[in-house]
Amino acid sequence: MASAATDELTNARARRREAMNFIKEGGEREDAPPAAIRASLKNHGHSEPDSNAG
Repeated sequence: MASAATDELTNARARRREAMNFIKEGGEREDAPPAAIRASLKNHGHSEPDSNAG
């Protein structure tokens, strides 16, 4: 039981570290379209992809 809780905590810390690095790097993922394309899609009625998905 303790091992599962430890694994969960370790995974949560890793996700937090990845999120902080993402923010530090300007919030652009390699697989995300450039900001200009996202803005253009948004202006034409397309919703932005959910960044929390996955």
